[in-house]
Amino acid sequence: MLKKEGFVLTEEGWSLGLPERLLFDFNKSDIKPENGKEIIRLAKQLNKYDLQKLKIVGHTDDIGNPEYNQKLSEERAQSVAGIFLKEGFKQTNLNVIGRGSNQPFVPNTSDENRASNRRVAIIIIP
Repeated sequence: MLKKEGFVLTEEGWSLGLPERLLFDFNKSDIKPENGKEIIRLAKQLNKYDLQKLKIVGHTDDIGNPEYNQKLSEERAQSVAGIFLKEGFKQTNLNVIGRGSNQPFVPNTSDENRASNRRVAIIIIP
């Protein structure tokens, strides 16, 4: 089921990088309605298989100062976590982390790449 949903096994656990599904507009942490529906669907699937311990990791591009980007990445992760909470996940099972611009998905060398780096990853904690 995890592979079907797009998860990949990493050192941290099963990870769903959401750059292609969940991009954020520049300087924003709100989730677009179409992306919210996708996260709700994913939450229901994970609940169905009793996969409720998650790490939700927010990221930004490299524009702006590091402190601001850190805060923005945390807000992005919290926006996603809020949907999981509404779908019945417990706060104690969600580890919400912001990584700022420290772990780009792709190099921040173009506007397109920077847009790809404004993302959230969801990792299932074993």
